[in-house]
Amino acid sequence: MDKEKMRQLAEEAAEKIVPHCLREQLHWPKPPYIHVHKAGVVPYRLGENGIEYYLFKPSEMMPEMGDPGFQICKGTREIKNPETGEWEDYHSSTKLKEYGPENLEPLIVTALREGIEEIGLPLEEIVEVTEWGQAAVASASTGELKTMWLYPVGVYPDCPFDEPSAEHANTVAREWFDPQNRAQVEKIRPDHLKIIREIDRVLRKQLSNESGLER
Repeated sequence: MDKEKMRQLAEEAAEKIVPHCLREQLHWPKPPYIHVHKAGVVPYRLGENGIEYYLFKPSEMMPEMGDPGFQICKGTREIKNPETGEWEDYHSSTKLKEYGPENLEPLIVTALREGIEEIGLPLEEIVEVTEWGQAAVASASTGELKTMWLYPVGVYPDCPFDEPSAEHANTVAREWFDPQNRAQVEKIRPDHLKIIREIDRVLRKQLSNESGLER
């Protein structure tokens, strides 16, 4: 599947989605959140022992940095060049001034598009979309903290994930993780594990056996 098809599917799904906020009293700026350049999506489901989260491991872009660990699916937001019609990575507000905010990819579209590309997220299997908002992760190369906008999405327990994009993804593995399982969490990148555990704490308060995540 090419990138334009993935974007189209993400845009169509986003039009029908009204995510609810998982955290209260957040002082978020007004959309389109121009200071946020990355967005992520983390599928979750009800497992036998609680809530499980679907994470992926990217290929080792810098072998000298060691095993990248399993992590949240995320990617760079894009903005459309109105003159060429081409989509470009959005790294600074300079392009926003030049191209106009109407050409900036909505964060939910970025997140869903990356989900299709990197982990084969089947959008038709999503039954609940929540908005976590800003989350800080460390750059693998510099250690510098960077902000992403995160959407935890509930899927059915038997959700059949598609294959990641053969052309665009750098995914080498995907797994469901229980953040309460000590053996499993050792494989998760520490800064991403911290975020997952924060989400898990909130979701455990909200979900019950009668959740719509059950098919």
